[in-house]
Amino acid sequence: MSTPPSNSHVKLLPEQEFLLEEINRSLARTDDPEELRETAKELALLWQKQKSATRWVLDVVKSNRPQVTLPKRLQVKE
Repeated sequence: MSTPPSNSHVKLLPEQEFLLEEINRSLARTDDPEELRETAKELALLWQKQKSATRWVLDVVKSNRPQVTLPKRLQVKE
């Protein structure tokens, strides 16, 4: 299986490791350069969105905002 980034504090869940391996195998089977290019573009966009989301969460935690309302689709139902 693929290993997570070298940061020892970053741990992938087993589901994430499985999905990553599945994606890696799919990419390894792809012979179409255009498909690989499009996939790379999508991954770059998702990577940047993830960085923005992480930065937002850190900003919220650091600012000690009393209440942040997440969009309904992101709220945890108890």
